Amino acid sequence: MRPPAAPVVLDGSYGEGGPTLVRTALALSALTQQPVRIEGVRGGMPRPGLRAEDLAIARALA
Repeated sequence: MRPPAAPVVLDGSYGEGGPTLVRTALALSALTQQPVRIEGVRGGMPRPGLRAEDLAIARALA
């Protein structure tokens, strides 16, 4: 058994940091089994933060 990998940290406040970043990061994390941490989700958008659809995707992939 190998030790848990350190998460890949993404900065969602850089650029748009919108829904494409969240969906892509979660999908790649699920496929590669590499943990991911997204800080400042949608930080470059008028209404920052995690949305219900983001949470639904995370739950579906968990």
